[in-house]
Amino acid sequence: MDVRNPPKLQYAKQVAAALGFIGLTRSDRVLVETIGQPPSRRGPVLRGRHNYWRLCDYLIGLEANETTSFNQGVKNFCLRNSGRGIVILVSDLMDKEGYHEGLRGLIAQQFDIYLIHLMSAEELDPELTGDLRLVDSEDDDVAEITISVPLLRRYHQTLNAFVGEAREFCARRGLTYLLAHNQHPNSVNLLSWWQWGLLAAIPPAIIALYFLKLRREPVVVPSTYLWHRSLEDLHVNSLWQRLRRSLLLLLQLMVLAFIILALLRPYWRGTRLADDRYIFLVDTSASM
Repeated sequence: MDVRNPPKLQYAKQVAAALGFIGLTRSDRVLVETIGQPPSRRGPVLRGRHNYWRLCDYLIGLEANETTSFNQGVKNFCLRNSGRGIVILVSDLMDKEGYHEGLRGLIAQQFDIYLIHLMSAEELDPELTGDLRLVDSEDDDVAEITISVPLLRRYHQTLNAFVGEAREFCARRGLTYLLAHNQHPNSVNLLSWWQWGLLAAIPPAIIALYFLKLRREPVVVPSTYLWHRSLEDLHVNSLWQRLRRSLLLLLQLMVLAFIILALLRPYWRGTRLADDRYIFLVDTSASM
């Protein structure tokens, strides 16, 4: 049973296909397995770009119908696979038996672990109203609720605690943690059109405020005649002279440039991780 649109499993497949392609183009070994597959059955081990179609075929065939617990599934995976390598685990971690034991098992195998904690937009920000009877897609467990402001507030507190616990668990044990959801790619963080417009208006506003706040000290002189004539000669260049003399204005514009750069989140594209063996472990439970 799948109630999300698009399903989390579909997003997990896209992540595995994209990262798997990187490994295949570098002639690294790529292995794809699911948490719930039988202990004696291994996933395909692929190498070379020409095997990308096999990777995609295998991923397309995955369905969210496995019932093995997270901890038992990871234990089975560790029994099937030995040796070092990069394990990219894609899961929502929503197993009622917990996930800590399974992650500890991966750590004990000395894998280089990347955890993509995948959640749906409905889980991160539920848009529910009224009196509801929620049915769990995995075990048909029922929760009868009445949506209210206090309940939604408590839900978000529970959600933040759940995510924070997973992030802290990974940080303490040297795992790379990434929270993702099934609506937007991870590497894209673009601003909307009105945010770009607001950002573009800030530099002119800083310059305008610089001129508006200019204060002149009154000084009595015998005559302003020569001063007026001198100003006429420098009138064209007076704006740029003011800007050149203002160190404070320069610093303000530099800080703004750094803020814009931080919002854009620049990054370098890499084609290879730190090992020559990629293992994708995908959670295919019904909650995905």
